[in-house]
Amino acid sequence: MALTKATHRMIEGASVNVKDYGAVGDGVTDDTTAIQAALTEYSGTSTVVYFPTGTYLTSSTIAIYQNNIHSDYAIITCNDNTIIAVTISGGAHYTEIRGKLSVTRDDAWSTDGTTDAQENGAYGIKINCRVNIDQISSYGHYWDGINFNASSNLNKSVYGLVISGPNARHGMYFDGTENNMSVWRINARTGGNWASGIYFEDTSPARQFKGHFYTEDNAEDATSYGCYLGGLSTSELYIYSEEQTSNLEVSLPASGGNSNRVFSSRANTDQNGQNASVMLFGSRTYHRGTAGVTALEKFTNLSDNSTKYWDLTKATAVGNLFQTRYIGNGQRHDIVEKATEDKFSSVQQTATDLSVVYQKGTPETPLTMVATDQGSFGIKIGTAGDRTSLTTLASIKGYAASVGGGNKANGYLYLGASNAGSSTTDWLRLKNDGEFAPTSDDAQNLGAASLLWKEIFAGNATINTSDERLKTFYTIEENEKQAALEIKQNISKFKWNKAISEKGENNARIHFGVGAQTVIDIMESHNLIPNNYSFICYDEWEEEAALFNEDENGEKQESKPKLEAGNRYGIRYEELLCFIIGAM
Repeated sequence: MALTKATHRMIEGASVNVKDYGAVGDGVTDDTTAIQAALTEYSGTSTVVYFPTGTYLTSSTIAIYQNNIHSDYAIITCNDNTIIAVTISGGAHYTEIRGKLSVTRDDAWSTDGTTDAQENGAYGIKINCRVNIDQISSYGHYWDGINFNASSNLNKSVYGLVISGPNARHGMYFDGTENNMSVWRINARTGGNWASGIYFEDTSPARQFKGHFYTEDNAEDATSYGCYLGGLSTSELYIYSEEQTSNLEVSLPASGGNSNRVFSSRANTDQNGQNASVMLFGSRTYHRGTAGVTALEKFTNLSDNSTKYWDLTKATAVGNLFQTRYIGNGQRHDIVEKATEDKFSSVQQTATDLSVVYQKGTPETPLTMVATDQGSFGIKIGTAGDRTSLTTLASIKGYAASVGGGNKANGYLYLGASNAGSSTTDWLRLKNDGEFAPTSDDAQNLGAASLLWKEIFAGNATINTSDERLKTFYTIEENEKQAALEIKQNISKFKWNKAISEKGENNARIHFGVGAQTVIDIMESHNLIPNNYSFICYDEWEEEAALFNEDENGEKQESKPKLEAGNRYGIRYEELLCFIIGAM
């Protein structure tokens, strides 16, 4: 009997082509039966199932079980959006996938701002075995792109490159209960996924991962992370996570695994709650020890053997600032000394505040501190401080939730406030010659209706703009003159009620003026609209809650009293007096 081509290749133990079993690879013909026949026949053998370049349309799940596969960049495209496209299983037996293999959907899921298209469990690829892969990609699926389900042995797997996204949920999802789930090397890239780019369940037994995770533009779901490491433990990963829609980059949750060493270049929204784990963000390291001791370590650089290394350690409400050294290769010296009085004195931290007290001396490298949570943040410089060390700074900018250096010229001091987002606005400027002014012309008030300045002391009277080029003049009408003269007749002497209450009626000082309500009544009696005249003022304000800070003992102290809602009438006297004089 003549041998078929497939039988001939099986005898040789080399490879078998899926097209020998009837697969076409044109993206139109249903190749499910042909592909599955080839994979099933050579399951558990050394024969390579070969996928030439092409798009292989499938209508049901393709099951890869203990196979050796080589792909010249084949694309498996499933036309059923409710099922798993490809499963890879086989327990402790190694499945080998060489070359480039892609798994997608004929009608691919895309980020359209809704989750209506999600189909629970419609994974792109579900892996449940040891597997070595050169490059595999999975995208356009109606649930997770790749599911690593450890219900059997996944230990010692190696992934050259794994690409996943966009998908309707996670790009890569790790779950299951089997402890045999370690990956010796993995390089992963995810993007455009609705939820997290890479997600480990908190109960996942994943361990001993080593490699690189790159996630970008995932987390349309506001609670998702670019990379959520959950139960992952005893692993070393380099993570670059950026531009997640949720603004949540990397998380090692407190409920997850431990003994991880994670390097991340995104410090502003990364979290580390795990015990006995370390997270490094560029030049900063966050560590939470098993005894609940936290530390913030600040690197300068490690270019030579004399480079400084600052280790900020908090064990109680009042911690200590330590200074030590690293040698050029990053190895720590044995001796760690507490900073002396001529360096750094102490660190005080409460639930909302962090205060570093700097006594005197000039550090070799400027110390940068950032408060990422809401609350007050202050730097106190004592009278014994050497303020000449500040001359090397260009300027200091203060915002509602942060203090930082700016690039303003000549050492000016700028004060401003941050809005609900991340942007900031400069409002006040103090020049190095002592001039204090707003940053915009004719745009800001000094004081408010509910927050009055008591008195203003000045060498000269205030200067008000009176340039005729900025004004349009009108004739004072007869009823306006009559109202002005009547107001003049109502100018009286008075004493402030607050002054009478505080000093007594005999000691309260005498003032001269008018009552705003009386002026309003007079204006209306002469058929004039009071609000049309700028010398009459009326303001209202809403209630504002009291603000509290914590002292060094953790006790709440009121820093700003409650403001009751109210209103107040006022008179601009320079305008009113001109009004009266103009009628005389």
